[in-house]
Amino acid sequence: MKQKKMNKVIIYKEKKRKKNMFAEGDNKKAQVTIFVIIAIVLVAAVVIFFAVSDYGRGVIDRVSGQEFDVEGSLIQCIDSSEIVNSGIKLVLSQGGNLDPKFYYMYNNSKLSYLCYTSDNYVTCVNQEPLLIQHTESEINKAIKPGIESCVDNLNKQLENRGYKVNAGRLNLSVELIPENVLIKIKYPISIERAEQSKTFDGFDIKRKSKAYHLISLSTSILNYEARYGDSEITAYMVLYPKTRVEKLKQGDGTKVYRVSNRDSGEVFGFATRSLVFPPGYQL
Repeated sequence: MKQKKMNKVIIYKEKKRKKNMFAEGDNKKAQVTIFVIIAIVLVAAVVIFFAVSDYGRGVIDRVSGQEFDVEGSLIQCIDSSEIVNSGIKLVLSQGGNLDPKFYYMYNNSKLSYLCYTSDNYVTCVNQEPLLIQHTESEINKAIKPGIESCVDNLNKQLENRGYKVNAGRLNLSVELIPENVLIKIKYPISIERAEQSKTFDGFDIKRKSKAYHLISLSTSILNYEARYGDSEITAYMVLYPKTRVEKLKQGDGTKVYRVSNRDSGEVFGFATRSLVFPPGYQL
């Protein structure tokens, strides 16, 4: 009996020993797994730091000798700027004015009267003879805060990447040209890092736009309104299939025009009042 009890004790101790060995092995595997996870997290954090942060990218640039794309960074910022995008859209939709003073309210939009007369039986007077130039000036005002923000962001990026920056005064102008809105940024800036140095007088940035065509066509409509008191919109759409022209007559003799591009979706909207006959005239 004693021998059997001793055998059972020996067997029990052996099982316990093996169990402890397995437990220790599991603990070691768990510790190794934790270390692997921590290592992966650390590596990922380092990669993200160097890939995302300006300072991290600056370290990579200095080690590799790569130069920072100043103009490319500025273009990217301007293209994605909500202030710039919404500013251009708003000015065009309101007849070339950022804050119209003389307008017709249509669907909660202020449509500038670009040709107007308060009298009956007479044709309208063109309110903006230099419509393209006026629209350029208004777009300039609308997008200036966005451009200034992008320039400030550019300077911060350069400084975070280790560049010494010397910059002058920012001046901005806008030109509407066929197929583009040309943003001319006069901004003298010189940058220096290690043996790298560059100087820029400014940047000419083109944004795809049909604004020039839409305003040119609208100017033709206004000339017809001023001379004949009305315009034939069908002819424009025959000549320019990608252009849509809407003329919506209102009760007070006002006509709402919406000239748009079918591809870009851009809209130039305005109002006219010309050659109005009083109620009951035809009766």
